[in-house]
Amino acid sequence: MTSISHRSSVCLASFSAAFLLTASVCLSAERVVPHLSPRAASPFQDDKGQTPPPPKPKKVPRVGGQGGKTPPPQDIKGGKRSDKDQTGAPAFRGEKDPKAKLTVEFGKEKYSFGSTRQGDLLEHTFELLSAGENPVRIRQASPTCGCTVTAVMVEGPDGKPVEYKLGDPIEPGKKVFISGKIDTTHKKNKTSVRINVYTNDPIGLTQLALQADIEPFIRVTPPFINVGDIKEGDTKTQVIDIRTSGGEAIGLQLDPANPIKRPEGMTVDLKPIDPQEDGRSGHWVATVTIGEGAKEGPIGWQIRLLSDKEMPDAVSKVKEGQRAFYTATASVNGRILGPLTFTPQFVSLGLVRPGQRVPRNVKVISHDPDFDLSNLKVELLGEQGKPLRWAEYFSTSIQPASGLANAVDVQLRLDGLPDGAEGSFRGVMVIHTGHPKKPELQVRFSGVCRSGVHQPTPPKSGPGKTPRKTPRKTPAGGGGGH
Repeated sequence: MTSISHRSSVCLASFSAAFLLTASVCLSAERVVPHLSPRAASPFQDDKGQTPPPPKPKKVPRVGGQGGKTPPPQDIKGGKRSDKDQTGAPAFRGEKDPKAKLTVEFGKEKYSFGSTRQGDLLEHTFELLSAGENPVRIRQASPTCGCTVTAVMVEGPDGKPVEYKLGDPIEPGKKVFISGKIDTTHKKNKTSVRINVYTNDPIGLTQLALQADIEPFIRVTPPFINVGDIKEGDTKTQVIDIRTSGGEAIGLQLDPANPIKRPEGMTVDLKPIDPQEDGRSGHWVATVTIGEGAKEGPIGWQIRLLSDKEMPDAVSKVKEGQRAFYTATASVNGRILGPLTFTPQFVSLGLVRPGQRVPRNVKVISHDPDFDLSNLKVELLGEQGKPLRWAEYFSTSIQPASGLANAVDVQLRLDGLPDGAEGSFRGVMVIHTGHPKKPELQVRFSGVCRSGVHQPTPPKSGPGKTPRKTPRKTPAGGGGGH
């Protein structure tokens, strides 16, 4: 009996505590949430017994304004923000003014200097007009690479051009003058640059263009030479013609600061034609010879020529105390053939399935007329001295190459890997030639076998269609070898 009374008093105490806590919460809610009625039967219902909508959250402006962009500063007049400037037009903060307009006479937005010579300073001034009802404002005049905007001027009160400050209003009817300059020191042939003018005009962008056909001060013909294939021990010569565009006599030498070393077996002999007493001439020739000492493989070099004609100081763009001179370049490329060559250097057998047969050919050519390719021997090895995986399923053969003298095709064949074969394989096909200078050729090969790879199923035949023939499947490890 005592135990039951004790439990009853505990339950009563817990119920009283819960009631007091609920009442406290309700009173707190009544004070904190203004839309709740004090006469409501429940803190979640109004006096009509309906649940009211939650209060609308107040809009808090985000840092950075709309779209994450920082709102532009606004003028304060009489404690109120103003969206007008002193002229009554919209204040210029990058937005467009539908009544502002910047125009340029049709055809005058482009200017061509015509044919000029490398090193000349080319400068032109464009004339534009503020032609709208409201003032136009230029935010930026940005040139593309190779061009410099030297000045942006606006018509002053007396009609004379005065310096313009970006962002200032340009009254309707006033002229705008934008000057651009091209540095032709490092340019040649046809050149075009632009000046992008950004304004509060609804169009937003006005483009001006400068064009020129720049003749190099030193003209090299041809600028690129491909001597082709040269047999080891043979010699080939090419001549490069070098002239100044205006016939001006200059001194010329191979640039000693060329960072690329001239390859072995190549010589360049530079000589003037009809030189003056001081050795200078407006016409030079460079004789390029490739021969004895050239190593097998690709050969190439960029010939850099340095003149004694100094560039104009205004455009040379060198460090203070240094001098810049006109230069020219010519590139020479070719290949030196050893006694034997082969292609390709690497063979891929690709992705195969068990039982699939894959042949690959390597062409071997002898450039030695006294050497016979009929005694070649082929050996298959694994990489880095390791045994070749599935070596018993590979074979090779040799046969004369069609249409070529003293050349053979060495065929590597995968004769079909066994069922269940899975994984990659890599190896080296060593071709023993017996040639005293090149006794062997090494051709690397690789592939991957996947048992899940299948031939595509031919489409089902329908009315009027002839079914495709399915290739006959060759048993794994069968035939194809010699």
